[in-house]
Amino acid sequence: RAEQLPCYGCVPWGGVTEFSMRDNPPKLAIHAGAHFTGSVDLRRFLHLNRTALVGSGIGSAAPALGFPEHHLDWPQPLDDVPAIVEAAGGMARALEPAAVAAHEAFLLTVPDLPGTADDLLTGRFFPSVGARATALRLALGRPADEIVLVIRPYDELFRAAWRAAAVEGRAPLFSDCTRRLSAFSVGWPEVAEALAEVLGTGDLTVMT
Repeated sequence: RAEQLPCYGCVPWGGVTEFSMRDNPPKLAIHAGAHFTGSVDLRRFLHLNRTALVGSGIGSAAPALGFPEHHLDWPQPLDDVPAIVEAAGGMARALEPAAVAAHEAFLLTVPDLPGTADDLLTGRFFPSVGARATALRLALGRPADEIVLVIRPYDELFRAAWRAAAVEGRAPLFSDCTRRLSAFSVGWPEVAEALAEVLGTGDLTVMT
């Protein structure tokens, strides 16, 4: 999908120009989750300490933690190019205030960048990772300098996804999910490869 899009930084909105227009843009690091790896605590820490971080020249954004100023509307797996570009425009506007505060570095933590936990229960291993990464790359207007992806073993990840849905009363019987959960054709290697390729970084760290 990335090859079909207009050149990065040339999209039809103001966007996060702090990343792409400075003579010395801040280092851009992305924490890409994933789910059920302690990312809520990290996002809470960044939010509570954002003033101190800005004072040290570090901007940060922690979407999807109940803080509407950084809310991101992600594209869906079957979205076409115009829909991805439209989603990227909204993401750019949401991230711009935090980007302006970044002097030396900018840390963006988006644990739902690969996709939603509900995808796993339907037998799809983060099918929207390509569309989501493309929208984020367009919104930022530049490649990432570093990506960190924290993962869990498949069996632990699937159980955690089911339990999270069960707590909310919307999970099918686990026995009904087992066939789908054992039929994935892709996994963490493909997710990591997509993130690195689309977001344009040569520095990808995968942690367990």
